[in-house]
Amino acid sequence: MKPRKILIIDYQEDWRRRIAEMLQTSDYVIETFGGYNYPVDQIKPGQEPDLVILSCSHITGAELRLVEQMLTKNLTVVVLSTSIPWAKMRRVFLAGAEDVTDKPYTQKHLINIVETALQNAKPVDSYEAMQREVMDQWTSVQDAF
Repeated sequence: MKPRKILIIDYQEDWRRRIAEMLQTSDYVIETFGGYNYPVDQIKPGQEPDLVILSCSHITGAELRLVEQMLTKNLTVVVLSTSIPWAKMRRVFLAGAEDVTDKPYTQKHLINIVETALQNAKPVDSYEAMQREVMDQWTSVQDAF
């Protein structure tokens, strides 16, 4: 089995490096990109990363747009953030992120997040269908409170 390719996106080099170092002990091919203007439309078929880790301080419109663009390519996305209010976390999940985790985290926790996301990754028929599925699940969660 070939190693899984993970793309780490963060505008801060130290965070990209730290995350990459934590994942180097596992059998992953790590790529990094500095900034939130990743050229998603230039990803060629067969060259997609198996997982995208979007690392950011706060979730803004730029990060949400990037998550949405990645999902139109059927990429699995995990968001790591230092501070994410509940309302914005909800928007990230509605955009289709696989997981959202607060920084800081341990190496073991990060590897567990990555492994779980890779195991749960599945092809998405359409972005709209996925959004409907997430919204239906979210309504059930809201009803529980």
